[in-house]
Amino acid sequence: MNRFLAFGLHIGDIGKRDHPKIDSWVFDLNECLSRCTPAAKIVEYFDKSGNFVIDAEEDASLVIAESLCKASGKPFAVFLSADLHAWICHLKGFNPPRPKDGFRWTLGASFRIGSHPCKPLAEEWETKNGYYFPITQDIVGVWKQDRLEDSASLRSKLDRKKRIPWGVVGKDIESKFGGRWTSRSKKTICGLVLRARIVPNWNPPEPYRSG
Repeated sequence: MNRFLAFGLHIGDIGKRDHPKIDSWVFDLNECLSRCTPAAKIVEYFDKSGNFVIDAEEDASLVIAESLCKASGKPFAVFLSADLHAWICHLKGFNPPRPKDGFRWTLGASFRIGSHPCKPLAEEWETKNGYYFPITQDIVGVWKQDRLEDSASLRSKLDRKKRIPWGVVGKDIESKFGGRWTSRSKKTICGLVLRARIVPNWNPPEPYRSG
């Protein structure tokens, strides 16, 4: 059995509109995945923004990505869990850039969706949105720059109204490498990796259907 991690693009946007209840949505996605060859199944998820742990008998990352896109209308980046776990360990080795008054650095990563002609790995680079350090051809570590409400306070909170969304980070990487990318915070990535490591075989409940 192979275990995969899947990250959907702009699933959070769906959540602001007509996103179904997560258990019902997982049930519907699994209906589509069950018809794949080889068949696959979502066995866990983290948060409600399209982060799934998926089991399949064979190496089926491409099939899983295509099936999730067909069922949800959104593209997905799919990786073997063991590979991604090894790669994200690199995130811990990158120290944040120099502090900036009025800002906080938030660690995360961006994932390439599908295949695309790859350019050579770039050196680290910076934009107004964050600081970027390539890990592989398909994963780029990111220190995202988030504005604080009050730069004079040591306990200042993030300014939610001016916070840079993770989707903007993906756009920066698309400009550098081409293709399409989806981004997540380190908290979300590590949360999904942990679920993948501890769940034996989770069965999502069937949604209630009236009549």
